[in-house]
Formats: sequence, C-alpha cells, structure tokens
Amino acid sequence: MPASAKSLPYRWYKTSIPFNCYFSANQRAAVTRACGKWSDVRTTNGKQMLSLYVVQDSVTVDNVVKFESGLGFGRVAYCLPNPEKGELQAVTIKLESGKKWSVGKAKGCYDIQTIVQHELGHAIGIAHCHEASEGSGPCWSATCLKNVMYPEQTIRTSH
Repeated sequence: MPASAKSLPYRWYKTSIPFNCYFSANQRAAVTRACGKWSDVRTTNGKQMLSLYVVQDSVTVDNVVKFESGLGFGRVAYCLPNPEKGELQAVTIKLESGKKWSVGKAKGCYDIQTIVQHELGHAIGIAHCHEASEGSGPCWSATCLKNVMYPEQTIRTSH
C-alpha cells in the first residue's frame, strides 16, 4: 500500500461479498459497475483480492445498498459496517433519499455509481485519503484529486 493509503480497523473474513439493492434496473446496474471497479483490483501478482457483486432481488443477503432519509450532518451517503473482533459480518450503505440522484453525471444530482463506489471503498476497509483533519490536503499529484477515496471527490464528480 502506498504511504498515503489508510486502512480502517476491520477486514472481511471472506473474499466473495454479495450485496443487494432494491433499485430500478439502471440504478442496480450502476451499483453493479461500482462493485466491479473494486472487484477489478488485483494484487501485485495479478490475483483478484475481493469479489463484490449484486445479487438478484429475490436473494436475501446481509449486505445492502439502500435509500434512506435523515442521514444527518449534510451527508449524501454513509457506510455502516458491522464488525465483530475486526472481521466484517455485514455492511449497509445508505444513500440519502432526500438528495437528487442520477445514473451518470447530471447537473445538480449525485451519481449513484460514484457515491456507491466511494462507500464500497469504506466497506472493504479503505479510509479517506488526505483527511482534512490531517491539515495536509491533497498532495496535488496528477491522480490525487481523482481518487475515489478523496473525501470531496464524490461531490465534485456528481455536480
């Protein structure tokens, strides 16, 4: 991991992680693409690290992406992990239902794929890069501000 990468204090005990979301077909496709981005990450020897995927609506799983109102603190989305002794048992990703959402970038809307991809990063144990509390801000490299885990990236790409 690069020196600037940060981890959260939990990990999955399995490598195949199913999610459910009771969304419209195009919204489900956006969540599927977000899962695919993390599933495409490989180790240095080319091995897949995790497989994140969306199950059919009729299948019940513990991990869910859903719309919910009242997330508070001006939040657009939130990842709520359920760890036990450092091992994740389940994750709920909540998208603020009071916000305007789109599939793909649209003026005045939040892009479901971008936001879910960011929250899935937290779900697999990745913290924000360059936390504002560190006082360091972005490193201004060619890729830093485009990193999906940069705290403000999800807002910039959605408006």
